[in-house]
Amino acid sequence: QGRVAEAVDGRFDFPLELGLGAPPLVDFTPAVITNLFYWTNWAHDAFYHLGFTESAGNFQEDNLGRGGIDGDPLLALAQLGATTGNDRYRNNAWMSTPSDGGSPTMGMYLWGPFGGVETDSSLDADVIIHEYAHGVTGRLGRSWYDVQSGAMNEGNSDFLALTLLTPPGSDPDGTYPVASYSIQDFVYGIRTRPYSTDEAVNNLTYSDFGRVINGPQVHADGEIWVQALWEARARLIGAHGEAEGALRIAQLLIDTLMLTPPNPSMIEARDALLLADRVRYGGTDQDLLWEAFAERGMGLAALGGDGGSLAVVADHNRPEDAGARIVVMQSAIVEGTPATIWVADRSTNAPSVTV
Repeated sequence: QGRVAEAVDGRFDFPLELGLGAPPLVDFTPAVITNLFYWTNWAHDAFYHLGFTESAGNFQEDNLGRGGIDGDPLLALAQLGATTGNDRYRNNAWMSTPSDGGSPTMGMYLWGPFGGVETDSSLDADVIIHEYAHGVTGRLGRSWYDVQSGAMNEGNSDFLALTLLTPPGSDPDGTYPVASYSIQDFVYGIRTRPYSTDEAVNNLTYSDFGRVINGPQVHADGEIWVQALWEARARLIGAHGEAEGALRIAQLLIDTLMLTPPNPSMIEARDALLLADRVRYGGTDQDLLWEAFAERGMGLAALGGDGGSLAVVADHNRPEDAGARIVVMQSAIVEGTPATIWVADRSTNAPSVTV
């Protein structure tokens, strides 16, 4: 709205009223801007420690001679369009990220009212970190914008927001909705269901791709990718303790962005994450990561094509579960038409097998 938060005597301490009966949030813009400023700077530092540095293309006015192209600070816009009366400026948030050297823009809207309560995405750390993480995926990944790759783009943002913001001592197998404040739904949050390793709470697998709701949709299908990562997070916490396990999965995901081919499928990203573990941690967690991916249908024989593919094959096998396997891609084969068959034999190191 062209407004800024100006501190008096260096104190960014502004009034704010929330909940039923509160005045409109546009009456509290300085407090909202201050919160958005705090969390975007927090995100800068959190992702910096994971490798999103100047040379990797982060968002900074001055790169201090450390590589990359400077002059691209994040422009975060609070209460965008709030005084227009146009509903297109409501119940949403977005991130636009040009290449290194061009400033990304984060657009944050008012939400609601829900049950008489107006909310603001600039007051929701889940949404702020989610949008910031889109910028990280945009800079480190290559063309994560198709049906599968775009779903993972959304999933990366959900996952990174949750894992970075989940308080110490939280149950890794608990139930975690995302953006609950903004949508005022503290059970499901903004997604079709909360995230959890408990399949009674969230049973999504790769076989649900394109069918989480009525047809492919990047936010809904991205939930599948988050579930696989959340399974991995719980297992790494169990193996290494809370702090190290949560750090490892976040670090592996950032490394994965730089190791995938352009426009990856979820299976190509799975392979990149397994490679990231071998490169950074010597492959110490390969078994746990395979277990996590297999749990959510991205096992050894899963097939995903590229990031634009709607045809996927789910599989729940780990390498140690599989001997020789043959998978027919098509659910039905018509005589006289081509069929795609995938063959693997983990019990041999030969370059080919006889079928």
